[in-house]
Amino acid sequence: MAIVGRIQASWQSCTHFSLTPVCIRSSPLRAGRIFPDRGNRVKRSGGVGFSVPLGLLTAGVCIPAAFFRLLPKWLVAFGLVLAIIGELSVLSLVIPQALFLIPLTRFPGFIWLIAAGFALPKSVASANTAK
Repeated sequence: MAIVGRIQASWQSCTHFSLTPVCIRSSPLRAGRIFPDRGNRVKRSGGVGFSVPLGLLTAGVCIPAAFFRLLPKWLVAFGLVLAIIGELSVLSLVIPQALFLIPLTRFPGFIWLIAAGFALPKSVASANTAK
């Protein structure tokens, strides 16, 4: 789950950053005839396309870390809450009022990734000897 989340999050970021300049340079009159759904594709790839895989990534790291006790309980709980919010952010495609879930996943998710990176032990063997 963590590998799929990592690959999807990086792929969606690359797609978003490669489509954005194309949408900015094209005129609004021609954009509808050539690529009718171009603007919506950029929105899906940048917002939901990043927060949903980030939710998969945090869940994929939190669940094994909780079983093997590699992270503190508060960090695991925070990561699971972020994962749930990230997966619920897909509702913003249907319900516009759910758009607040995207930045609620994205920015705390970066902080969680940094904190989890510092809190994880160098190896599982060193985590077992510390207990």
